[in-house]
Formats: sequence, C-alpha cells, structure tokens
Amino acid sequence: WITEMPPQCGIGMNITNEPPYTVQMLHEGKPAHRSGMIRPGDVIEAIGGRSTAEMKIPDITKLILGDQGTEVALRLRRSGQMVSTWLLRSPAKLTPIEVNRQRALQRNREAQMEAQAAEERARAPPVTVSNQ
Repeated sequence: WITEMPPQCGIGMNITNEPPYTVQMLHEGKPAHRSGMIRPGDVIEAIGGRSTAEMKIPDITKLILGDQGTEVALRLRRSGQMVSTWLLRSPAKLTPIEVNRQRALQRNREAQMEAQAAEERARAPPVTVSNQ
C-alpha cells in the first residue's frame, strides 16, 4: 500500500530567518492576510503558547504548519503592544507566478506607505526651537 501524506498547511506569510522572527510579507487571500490581524513588521513572540525566543526556523515551521483546518495561535509584538490571534491553517503553497505577484504587491504597498508618510511629514508644521 502506498499512501500519500496529506499536504502540510500553513497560514500564508513569510518571516525573517533569525530572531526576532518578524513578519516580512503576507500572502494575499491566505489566512494571515484574511485575518486582518497580522502586519509586516510584527514580531512573532509565541506560537501555540510557546515562546519563539530560543527557537530556530525548523521549530517555527513545525509549529506553524499542520493539518488543514486546524488552529494555530500567535502572539505578536507591534510597536510595543501585544496582539494575539488564532488562525486556521489552509493550503498556502504559492506558484512561482503567485510569489512574484505577492512580492510586487508588497513593494507597491511599501511605496504607498512611504509616499503617505512623506506627505504627512510635508504637511506637518515646522518645529521651531527657542533658546529662552
């Protein structure tokens, strides 16, 4: 008997390879993106209640991947605030074309955010310093 192992499912995001494990990109339409709770730049503090501080990438991968439809709990740090969320794993494998599309979307989002920040800086009143 030859049986196939069910494909491992994830939550659809890329993270850095070394601690602090930081979200780099969300895959559009996948659980991490659909949740609206995870953003690029978030630091993964814990997975399934286990601290990621001393983990290596294989440990992180083991905890994030699992059977389709099962839950994974994440605790994230964003700008000093803690955010907790639960996601259902789903098939997250992207084709090379989808990977390129996701990267292009991420670059566009980053450019839009930078342009918005530049506009806000330009609208801010000038700061004056007094010697009094």
